Amino acid sequence: MPSVKNPGLLNPGVGAVSAKAVPSAALMQPHRDIDSLKAHMNDPKQAHMASAIGIVDAGGYFASDDVEDALQELCASGGAGRQNGVLTGCTFTTAGRVVTLDAGSKVLIGGTLRDVAGDSVTCAIIAGTYYVYFDGTSGTLVANTALPDLADEPVLICEVTHNGTNVTASRDARFFVANLDRKLDYTARADAGTAADNEAEACFVTLEAAFFWLENYAVSQDTKRTLIVRGAHTVSNGLVLSVPGVEIRGEGAASITFDSADQTLLEAVDSVILRDLTFVCASAYGTPQALMVTGGTSGFLVDGCSFVSGSTDWSLVVNVSALVSEFTVRDCYFETKLEAIFIF
Repeated sequence: MPSVKNPGLLNPGVGAVSAKAVPSAALMQPHRDIDSLKAHMNDPKQAHMASAIGIVDAGGYFASDDVEDALQELCASGGAGRQNGVLTGCTFTTAGRVVTLDAGSKVLIGGTLRDVAGDSVTCAIIAGTYYVYFDGTSGTLVANTALPDLADEPVLICEVTHNGTNVTASRDARFFVANLDRKLDYTARADAGTAADNEAEACFVTLEAAFFWLENYAVSQDTKRTLIVRGAHTVSNGLVLSVPGVEIRGEGAASITFDSADQTLLEAVDSVILRDLTFVCASAYGTPQALMVTGGTSGFLVDGCSFVSGSTDWSLVVNVSALVSEFTVRDCYFETKLEAIFIF
């Protein structure tokens, strides 16, 4: 049986903890933290909504004082830091003077994703070269004889030439939206300069588009341009690199396959460097060659590259003009059925 005690005569002692170490609320509400703990365990993402989390905003960039509203401000003003560009597709077909985007074409303009499959534009009737792009302000697909200003963030699609009736030639000019979650095929970089923000860095869909950019937009810079190639890529038409002072450098297992009826993969000019690339021959031309180095060039370097057979063999790897000065080949590997280096 329980004994009868007089509470007034009990001596509680000093206890296990010091005075005021346990707040009185903990004794009065012993289950007060259980609900919030269960919320974090059951659905961690929804335990605290972004609207319930404050921000310090030391730089004073936002009008809002919580995370949710600050994110809305950021996305509304700049597309979460992404510039205008191609997301997917944007290949095209031509009929007469009309350029039409193929299925699966999507672009980002002003922070808004747009499905532009089927969008078309008609070049003016005057024969010549036209640049097809989405206007960065209006979002309209246009064709002009003048290159667009990069400060307006146009989305370049292609360059086409027509004779007044039909398109006779075209060149890719697409560049990707910068997206850190996707590995981009090509990156063109240059050292900091007066036009570095607009001209120095872009991410391209094809090597042809990168050459277009270098030729049309990077020529104003005095610094050396570098084109970084990642992954395996196929070139279906011979390329002409008309811009001096360019380095084309491979990263990882970078390779370029020449699958074309043209004879020459790359014809280059002054001060070009090719480094750490594998060139694979798959050309249907009778005597395919990898490089043509024309007269009057200087400072041409091929370093650490491999030239290998694919479905066909290289007949000639490097065809060099006798007028070229300072031409250097080092640490390279050649597979060819005729000659590795020929001086003409």
